[in-house]
Amino acid sequence: MAGMKIEDLWSPAREQALERMLASVEAGDVCAAVRCIGVGEQRQVDEAEQWLAELGAGLKGVRADHPLEAAQALARALHDDAGLCLDVEDDGAAAGDVHRALHSGAGDLIALGTIWCDVARRAGWGAELLEMDAFVAISLDGVLIDVTSGAVVTAADCRRIVTEVSDDEVYFEAAFLEPAPAARVADRALRRRVASAKAAADTVRIYRELRLLAALHDDDDALQLELGEAAEQAGHRSFARALYLVLRGRAPDGPTHNEATRRLKLMGGDTNEQVH
Repeated sequence: MAGMKIEDLWSPAREQALERMLASVEAGDVCAAVRCIGVGEQRQVDEAEQWLAELGAGLKGVRADHPLEAAQALARALHDDAGLCLDVEDDGAAAGDVHRALHSGAGDLIALGTIWCDVARRAGWGAELLEMDAFVAISLDGVLIDVTSGAVVTAADCRRIVTEVSDDEVYFEAAFLEPAPAARVADRALRRRVASAKAAADTVRIYRELRLLAALHDDDDALQLELGEAAEQAGHRSFARALYLVLRGRAPDGPTHNEATRRLKLMGGDTNEQVH
C-alpha cells in the first residue's frame, strides 16, 4: 500500500505473534493461542501479560478443591470488580483481542472466554474453555460459568442459550461441552476478523488477518492464493511473490500450480525463479 513501510505493514511483533500462535495451537494451549490474535506491538503482549498475572494473583487464596467457591470468586473479580462485559457493538473487527478487551472492559465471546479461562488457570485452578458457536463458557472442574454474566449455568442452560442466541440456527452438539481445541477457537476468531476487514474493504487489515488464518491452514491452497492476492493489494509484493513460488511447487500442472504461475507472470520478473 502506497506510503506504508513493510515493517509497519507486517511488524516483527506480528511475526512473533504468528509464530507463538502456531506453537500454542500445536501445544493445545487455547489461551496462549488466542492471546496472539490482534497483536501489533510488543507493548500489547506485555500489558496483557501483566494484567492477567495480576488478576490471577488476586485469586490465589481461593481453594481449588471448591470449584463453586472458585467460580463465585472469579465472577466477582472479572464481572463485578473488573467490569468485563460483552461488547454489544462487536462487528468482528476485534474478535479474540484479549488486550483490547482488558483495556476497554468489553470484548467478544472468544476474548472474554479466553480471559476467564486464563485468569482461572493462573489462580491454579483446572479451567477449560467451551466454545459453542453462539456462546462461550468455561468449566472449573465441571462447574460451568457464563463468561458474559458470571452466572453458574448447567448443560441444559447452555443448550437453551445457544438456541436462543442463534435463533435456533446452531445445532447444539455434545462436543460443545468438551474443551475447545485451540485451532478451532483461533480459526473462529480469525475468520470473523477477516470477514469484518472485507466488509470494510480494508486491504491492510485483510492481509494481516489472512496471514494468521492462512498460517493455521497451510495445506489450504485456495486460502494461500487468497493471501497472496491480499499481500499484493496491501503492497507486500515480495511476500506475495515468495508465496506464489511455494504454491507453484505444489502438484505440478495442477490448478494451484497453474494459478500461481499465472500470477507470477502478471507480477513480472523471472518466472523460472526457484524457492531458496
